[in-house]
Amino acid sequence: MRMILIFTMLLNGCGSSGGDNLPCTSEDCGPGPRLKLTAQDSFGHIQCTGDASDCVLDFGVLSPGLSAESWTDMENVGDATLRLSALLVTDPIFEVRHPAVELEPGEVLSFRIRVRLDAANQAQEAELYFDSDAVNGAAVESGCPEGAYGCGRITVKLRARSDS
Repeated sequence: MRMILIFTMLLNGCGSSGGDNLPCTSEDCGPGPRLKLTAQDSFGHIQCTGDASDCVLDFGVLSPGLSAESWTDMENVGDATLRLSALLVTDPIFEVRHPAVELEPGEVLSFRIRVRLDAANQAQEAELYFDSDAVNGAAVESGCPEGAYGCGRITVKLRARSDS
């Protein structure tokens, strides 16, 4: 009987799994690092489908000459170290600064995006790229550090408008 109990514990593990980290079931799943983007409570504006698909960060309507910022959490929800090589933005009106970084599984890092529109009736759109070895990124040719599983790019659409 003791052997059966030990064998059952080896197969099933001990205790409750808690249910907080549900296994990945989308087509972006697989072994390796996986990036998840979420808005910080009361400070973020990003909305994504799933972990990091179809992401949009909309600052809304700003008064000319005033700036706005958004804080976003990036989390490695995968099972291996995530190597983020770059955060790149396609329009310098959106400011983001972040060095290359490694995130262990379960580790969270916050970053800030800032925008300022000086003219009235202005509409700006850009893209923010996360180049990393995340398995849920779209394939790109370069930009990932050596030793990465592969190179992937997650794209976030950035939007801001000014009123008259």
